[in-house]
Amino acid sequence: MIRLTRTVAIVGLSAAFAITGCNKDEAEKAGGAAKAGASTAAAAGSKAAAAAQPAAAPAPAATADAAMTALMDGIKAKKPEAAWDFMPASYQKDVTGLVQEIGGQLDAELYDKTMVVVGKATKVLKEKKDFILNSKLAEQAIAGAPVPKEVISKNWDAVVGMLDTLASSEIKTAAGLKGLDVRAFLAGTGGKLMADGFALAAAMGQDPMKALEGFKAEAGTVEGDKATVKLTAPGGGEAKDETFVKVDGKWIPEDMAKDWTNAMAEAKKNLGGLPEQMKQMKPMAMGMLTQAEAAIDKLGAAKSQEEFDGVIVGLVASMQGGGGAPQPTPNVP
Repeated sequence: MIRLTRTVAIVGLSAAFAITGCNKDEAEKAGGAAKAGASTAAAAGSKAAAAAQPAAAPAPAATADAAMTALMDGIKAKKPEAAWDFMPASYQKDVTGLVQEIGGQLDAELYDKTMVVVGKATKVLKEKKDFILNSKLAEQAIAGAPVPKEVISKNWDAVVGMLDTLASSEIKTAAGLKGLDVRAFLAGTGGKLMADGFALAAAMGQDPMKALEGFKAEAGTVEGDKATVKLTAPGGGEAKDETFVKVDGKWIPEDMAKDWTNAMAEAKKNLGGLPEQMKQMKPMAMGMLTQAEAAIDKLGAAKSQEEFDGVIVGLVASMQGGGGAPQPTPNVP
């Protein structure tokens, strides 16, 4: 039987997204008239600094049903950091360690070059939208696509905006990934991506919020650090009892607790071969990225539809001919 709680948890964790702010508690009042001005300035400075930071994690839910309700409420509010707050501290430490280990195992030069190319490609997608959609090759490609051109055009900016958010985020460099604060990433970059994703889905006739309706978590029996919760899946349906256990003071699905250690061990094991894999692929990958960057730069430099199409024709001819880097084409500066 599919475990609803595990599914919801995974959905929440992968949803990564929303910008939040918090205010610190007011500073204690300083005694004496001579200190009044300094105290006021210090308190204002503290509040301003706090407002620029993601909200602090809330206290653990007292009951298992409250924990699940908080998770789903966070997703509905487009705050994926709720999924992070749902996890026990030791699990958060495991995930942070895994993400940062990936950052350390990656070939920094190759990763950073990839993200630079992605960033440049995103800029071309943003600035040359009309040229791209009006090119003959694009029209041929769109003609066979399941989505009409007008729908693609309508949602173009939203999709490109999401790519831009990711390409300019904390993970645009290997160093950023290596030192990533996962919760801050979810609350900031992740939250923006989630909000944009919800808006994009709504623009395409889907309603993510409606799909989440009907979820319900009702308290069941509690015996020490084990509890049952009657869960009704989003969209309604028959409610089912799920078992929760307490880990680090937080209620999580029992299946999640049972699988966690093995899942993390397997993930770390798979990282072992990453450096060698990247070493083997780096020469070819760097060459391809250099060619891609040169091509993107040419597309970005095009000043007219004719120039843009000329670059594309030259690129296609170069690839079909099996040559190295794309060759200059007429009408290209």
